[in-house]
Amino acid sequence: MKNIRKSMDISFKELCDNEIFLKLVSSEQFRNHDKILCYVSTDIEVDTRRFINYALECGKTVAVPKCGRNGEMTFFEIDSLDNLERSAFGIDEPSEKLHRKFSSDETDSCLCIVPALAFDSDGMRLGYGGGYYDRFLSRFSPETVGICYSSCIVEKIPSQQHDIRIKNIITETGG
Repeated sequence: MKNIRKSMDISFKELCDNEIFLKLVSSEQFRNHDKILCYVSTDIEVDTRRFINYALECGKTVAVPKCGRNGEMTFFEIDSLDNLERSAFGIDEPSEKLHRKFSSDETDSCLCIVPALAFDSDGMRLGYGGGYYDRFLSRFSPETVGICYSSCIVEKIPSQQHDIRIKNIITETGG
């Protein structure tokens, strides 16, 4: 799946990113939530930076994740993408010194945008192998939306009991 993403034509990726953005911001899930949990995309993922900026412009509270060494993921509220720091994994993350930690009691009323290498039609996801989102989603119950390219929707993803089903999936072709 990573190779499929890496080999995407840049113009086609931008077109797909735009379609996913439009579907996401016009979704009932986005309209119904004032608090958004969203990953900060890397070059091979669906672009979330435009979405984060738009959510902030709409006056929504946005929090982005920081992954800890203990396998836990914590979200921090941001007011801009400008003050993020590059992690050892090459991911832009919030600084614990500059951003407010999002409290766990705020989490259940949020919309959580979930990344994946692939999804299947049942909402199961193939993550990146760290288990961060599965651990996070097993402890909290935000409404979830997975975003990915239609080329990364597969027939069936093997799942285990601890894997969390994503309720809504948006691609450039549907959602």
